Amino acid sequence: MKLYIAEYLAETTHLDAIGHGAYLLLIMAMWRAGGKLPRDEAKLARIAQCTPDQWASVRDDVMAFFKVSGGSIRHNRVSKEIAKYDAVIEGAKSAGKASASKRANKNNAEGVNVRSENVERKSNQPEPEEDNRSPISPKGDTAALSPKIVLRQADVELAWTVTPPRARQRTSKADILKALQGAARRGHQPAAVIEGLRAYYASAEATKDGGEFAKGAHRMITADRWLGFVDGATPLEALASSSPADPLESWRRRVNAFVNGSRFWNPTDWGPEPGRPRCRVPVEIQREFGFTPAQPEEVAA
Repeated sequence: MKLYIAEYLAETTHLDAIGHGAYLLLIMAMWRAGGKLPRDEAKLARIAQCTPDQWASVRDDVMAFFKVSGGSIRHNRVSKEIAKYDAVIEGAKSAGKASASKRANKNNAEGVNVRSENVERKSNQPEPEEDNRSPISPKGDTAALSPKIVLRQADVELAWTVTPPRARQRTSKADILKALQGAARRGHQPAAVIEGLRAYYASAEATKDGGEFAKGAHRMITADRWLGFVDGATPLEALASSSPADPLESWRRRVNAFVNGSRFWNPTDWGPEPGRPRCRVPVEIQREFGFTPAQPEEVAA
């Protein structure tokens, strides 16, 4: 979502620091929620990260920017930006289908099999989307428990959109398509992978030195490196949260990803793997996933 600095500052000169924070947090949460938030004072205060007294002091000024619609609140600018975003995605899908149809007609006229693996593609042109594309079946130990995954052109476009300009120089849409296909075979839904990319590109690691050393999207998808950035460490996740983070749920997500295919574990920040001595994962979470916790005297305080 774009932030129009001059317009924002002109409209919010009467807000104090708490008011600015509350307003921006509500806008960000609304963007992620699809354009509306519940008309619930307690929930809105939590989203705004305000105490009851702080919320009471800024509520009238902040809520004046929003429109009440039934049991929800909306924001004109957020609604317009979501409409633009949806139009871009739909335009990309339509363009992909039109391009595919044009190539198919041309190749058929020349007697060429358009599904041939020898058809040469530009490095930045992924395979066009088809509504009847065969779902990808995850492989490995969890294949029987994992549903088939449909990968669409819009997923590739969205992954490309969340990739910053500098990182785009190190990847291509064709690379992203191939990486997303691999992730799907490992049982990862495209939406989850894209959220991981968002988290990575919002992290200190990717934004250091103006993003000079941010990795290409396909490299973050390959080997499931994005999983290290989906446990609440990203500013977007924290800002949009409507309730305090649950430490147990964070550990549960990490262990679930570790067990179900990725085998990714960050020992620097999370300590030893589940079941190992001095493991930091709560005992109940280790047992939930079938690990035998280390003896109490071996577990770090």
